[in-house]
Amino acid sequence: GGMISTDASGQGSCTYGKTRDHVLELDTVLLGGQHLHSRALSGDEEPQALQQPGALGKVHRTAAEIIDREREAIEATFPPLNRCLTGFDLAHLRDEH
Repeated sequence: GGMISTDASGQGSCTYGKTRDHVLELDTVLLGGQHLHSRALSGDEEPQALQQPGALGKVHRTAAEIIDREREAIEATFPPLNRCLTGFDLAHLRDEH
């Protein structure tokens, strides 16, 4: 769980890649019992995810709001590296698709 939450992989990550290179989807049970099936969403699926009620919708809305509001600051603050910094990889949260 710790490796997933920080996208860490230790010394082997330069050779074998980081956690995100090997995890395609996650199934999580949130507080309150809602089931979050996290995976990459298509542009058509995202609006539906944002409209979900309760914690599920809040997870999607919060992530979208952060990247939309802070995209320029993220790009200006974090230098381009061949390995992302440990932590939330906000620079790659969304792409043009």
